[in-house]
Amino acid sequence: MAKVSNYLKMLHYNIFKINFTIRDDYFKTLESEIDGFNKFNIDINTSAFLNKDVKNNGKVVLNISLNKLDESGNISDDKEKYLLSFQMEIEGVFQSPPSVDDDFFKKLISHNAPSILFSISRGIITSYTAQAGVSPIILPLMDFSEGVSISDFSI
Repeated sequence: MAKVSNYLKMLHYNIFKINFTIRDDYFKTLESEIDGFNKFNIDINTSAFLNKDVKNNGKVVLNISLNKLDESGNISDDKEKYLLSFQMEIEGVFQSPPSVDDDFFKKLISHNAPSILFSISRGIITSYTAQAGVSPIILPLMDFSEGVSISDFSI
């Protein structure tokens, strides 16, 4: 069996925020819709940080905002207009063996780590919405191959 030397390991993740709001008239509006999912707005922001003090160690922060638009179908800055709103912030800490070169680790932390966190987030959102008595929201898969910007941090 071949030895794997270039890998990314998630040490842990923390959920720092979940905010879930359903307006009273959500269920009435849902009954009259034929294609309700197309009226969701999904906003995903991702940041990656390298630990300056520990080689091949970093964290990724993923912010997801999912909003069911109001009757007009327009995106609004007024949060009261959303029939359903779900915000989540999740942070994961990742590492690779010291043998992995810095450039390859940067690629792993900016491409692969957000995908790992998003997969965890998808399950949480589906479970949370299903247990809240609404139709489970299953987010589509996302492509993070463009990568995210990377900053430095110290512990």
